[in-house]
Amino acid sequence: MIVIDNFLNQKDYISLKNRLDEISLTDDLNIKEDPDHKNLQNSKIYDIMYNDVKVVIDELTNRQILNTNFDGELPHTRYHITKKPYYTKFHRDSLSYDENKDDVDHFGVTIFFNNIWQEQWGGLYTYKEENSNNYYKSYTQKYIEPISNRCIINPNDTPHAVTKMTSPNEIERKSLQLFFNTKYFL
Repeated sequence: MIVIDNFLNQKDYISLKNRLDEISLTDDLNIKEDPDHKNLQNSKIYDIMYNDVKVVIDELTNRQILNTNFDGELPHTRYHITKKPYYTKFHRDSLSYDENKDDVDHFGVTIFFNNIWQEQWGGLYTYKEENSNNYYKSYTQKYIEPISNRCIINPNDTPHAVTKMTSPNEIERKSLQLFFNTKYFL
């Protein structure tokens, strides 16, 4: 898992945040159901177009994380505005995920846009890190707070989840997810 704080410069961050806020004013793109996402009654998930997030792709390329020779295959991109009691179950972002195989075909990038956050509100990005020795495997659960302009890159498509939100009713957790084919990860 790669975590980068202050991922975008302030100008690009504000510009993208404003664009995402404009998109969220329409209900046309709102996704009502998703098997991994639970308690969506107070939340909205939008499919986002490539041109709206080009600044993110450019930054991933500048940081030598992403090869942008897409061969016509653009990333799948979604914007989530979630409120309590939202959470997700552990899942992978691979489009052809089979729990009996280790094949990874996609990896996820998450950037947070919420105005404020407190750890006790839940909504934490969580994953399990493998600890192995010669005798057995064990896992340590890790948590990442959804801080504004924080970027999480999950290059190995490690199973991850979002803890149940318990924030005040007016607090929104805002995140942008981009899903890339693994062949573009450097």
